[in-house]
Order: sequence, then structure tokens, then C-alpha cells
Amino acid sequence: MTKYIYTEKINIEEIVQRLFDFSTLGALSIPEILTDYARTELLAGIAASRHLFRAVEREKKKSGVIQEMRTFYLERLQEQGEELPQILRNPLKALTEEYAKIYAEIAAKGNFTSQKFSSIGIHHYPVGSAGITPHQDYAADTNLIASFVLQGNAPFGICKNRQKEGALYLEASPGTLILMRAARNEQEQAARPFHFLEGPVQEERYSLLIRDRTAKKMKELE
Repeated sequence: MTKYIYTEKINIEEIVQRLFDFSTLGALSIPEILTDYARTELLAGIAASRHLFRAVEREKKKSGVIQEMRTFYLERLQEQGEELPQILRNPLKALTEEYAKIYAEIAAKGNFTSQKFSSIGIHHYPVGSAGITPHQDYAADTNLIASFVLQGNAPFGICKNRQKEGALYLEASPGTLILMRAARNEQEQAARPFHFLEGPVQEERYSLLIRDRTAKKMKELE
């Protein structure tokens, strides 16, 4: 069986300890976690699925966050009755099956509310994109957020607030896995990390986002 993830590079205890130490900003990256085969297969599938991408709203009116990207989410496609091409469906299934085992171990060690994730999406930042300014992910996202960088090396940072105070840049080259904590309960909502992708983007960037998203909360936010 062909590997998609170098699982030997994953240290479950260290991930949980670092992410849920609330004296930290709550994010880390693990470089060279994806195999070359995984990236090649996924990018070939994405190339055949370009018609599924939709541009997001450039400015979020409530927060003032600026974002210039196109996305699609598997759960939305299912709701809309759209079909994911098999050339992408197969490698996505292989990768998420490998990651599911890792996620379950992190969930057990980190006392997550669930040992499964429920949302899979792909983000595309074209060359020249402004990226996305400092923001927190939705309160509907729980426990853990994973971002696998498939292509493009753009500066990815975490910080204390929307003013980019105390910014730290994480490794974000292709093949890297970026992990960020999400709230396991309402008391942890304030500890969601602010993060950003700095533009203008110099290389076309694709990333695969995997998280546990509460559907009810998400609908309330829409």
C-alpha cells in the first residue's frame, strides 16, 4: 500500500502538549509530512476539479477580515448533489483514512469531544492574492484544525490579535502539516489562535483543510 503520510514524524503527546498549553498561541507545523506521491495524486485530482471552486466573499463585514481565495468543501458538494471526480475522490479517501487514525489518537490524548472529523475542504490562493488577514476560525470548528500544504510556499503566521501583535511565522512549505487548536468547550473559545496568510501570494497555493465542524453552529453563522 502506498503511503500518503509519514506517520513516524507524528508525536501525539508533543502535539497535544504544545497545542493545548494556553500560554502559547496554539499552532505548530510539521514539515515534509506528505509523501511526494500524495501531493502528486492530490494535485492531479484538484486540476481535474477546478470547476468546483468558488470565490469566497472578499471582505467579511463583521470582522473586516480580507481574504482572496477560492474553495470547495466535500460536505457542501454532497448537500448540493455535486459529484467529486474519481481522480480526486480516491487520493482524498486514502489520505483521510491515514489521517483519521492519527486524529483519533490525538483526540483520545487531548480529551476531544469527538474522535472523528466532519469537514474536508480545499483552499486555493492564486498568484497575486492578498492571502487572508489575521483572523480566528469559526467557533463552529471544534477540537483541532489541520491544514496540509499541497503546493505553494507563502508566509503563514500566528499572532495575538487582528493587529498582528506578536506574530510568529511557521514552516509552510509544500508537504507541511499545520495544526491549530480549536475549542473543546465554550470556555476555550477565546483561546482560538489568530492566524494569517501573508500576501501578495508569490506562488499558486493549494491546501487541504480537515476539521470537526458543528453543523448547527455553522448554519447559525451563515
